[in-house]
Amino acid sequence: QMYDFEVAGVSLNGASHVDMRHLKIGPSLRKTFRATLSQAIYLDHVANTLMEANSAVALAKRMTPVVLRRRGKSAHALFRQLRKDLVQYMADGTGSLKDVVGDGNELPDGSAVYGLLLHRSGIAVNELGFCADDADMGAERVSNISLQDINISGLSIKVNQVARLFVHDKVVMGPAGDVFQPTRLWTGSCFKYRGNSLSDAQIAIGKTCRALEQILSAAEHKFYCGGTNIPFTVLDWAAGKWTCGSTIYWVRAISRKTHWSRLDCKADAMSHYNKGAFGMRLGFQEDVTVKDV
Repeated sequence: QMYDFEVAGVSLNGASHVDMRHLKIGPSLRKTFRATLSQAIYLDHVANTLMEANSAVALAKRMTPVVLRRRGKSAHALFRQLRKDLVQYMADGTGSLKDVVGDGNELPDGSAVYGLLLHRSGIAVNELGFCADDADMGAERVSNISLQDINISGLSIKVNQVARLFVHDKVVMGPAGDVFQPTRLWTGSCFKYRGNSLSDAQIAIGKTCRALEQILSAAEHKFYCGGTNIPFTVLDWAAGKWTCGSTIYWVRAISRKTHWSRLDCKADAMSHYNKGAFGMRLGFQEDVTVKDV
C-alpha cells in the first residue's frame, strides 16, 4: 500500500513495459507545511552556508546594500534575519514566519496530487498534453503498459494559485524557482511593499547575484544564484521609491498585462501548472491495458 504521499502514490517517467497489479494507493498526506517553508530553508542554506564558504562571495553579500521599505541594510543582514526567523520557527513554531509557512496542519498546496502517474521522459509539471512550442516532442511515447486490480482513494489537496509576476517574459523568482509573490507582499491602498523575511531574502539574493556577475564565472554564478531573477522594477518598488500614484499605476498595468510586465495565475509557488487531484493520469502512452482500476 502507498499512503501519506504528497505528490503521487506511483510516479514513473519514461517507463515502458510496465506491469502493475493488486495495488492499494491512498490516502495521501493531509497535514503538511506550505511550499514556502522548503523555499526558506533552501534560500537560507544558499545564502548563509554555501555563500559563506567562498570568501569573495561572503564579502560581496556584506558589501551589497539593499533598501527595503525606505531603510537600508546589507544583503548579509537580511540573510541572517531569515536564518534567525527560521531557527525560531523550527524551535517552537512561532515568529513572523508562521504566517508565511503555516503550522504543519494544512493540506498540501502544490499543483497536483496523483494516485498513479505515468508520463514520458521529462517533467510532468507543465500543462496537460504538450504545448505548441513543444510540438516536435509530441510523437514521443512510452508503451506496453498493463494496469490491473488497482484501488485508488483518499486523495487530498488544496491547490495554491500564485500570482506570478513576469517582467520582460521572465518570472520573478529566487534561486530555486521559488516564486516571488507580490500580491501577498503589498499592503494598503497604495500597495506598499510589506514583505517578510523570506521575500526580503529573495530581494537580497537578487541584488547580491547582480554584484556576483562581476566576480564569478558563469558556472560559479549559476551554482550560487540558480535561476534568480529580481529585476530593477521589483527592487525599486520594494525600496519604496515610488509615489502612491506611480505604484497604483504599476499595479494596474501588471494586472491588465502590458507588453513588458504582467501577472499570471496559472501555477503554484514553484511555477508548476495547477491541475488538482487525479486518480490516474496517463500521458504520452500507447499499448495500454487497464482493468479493474
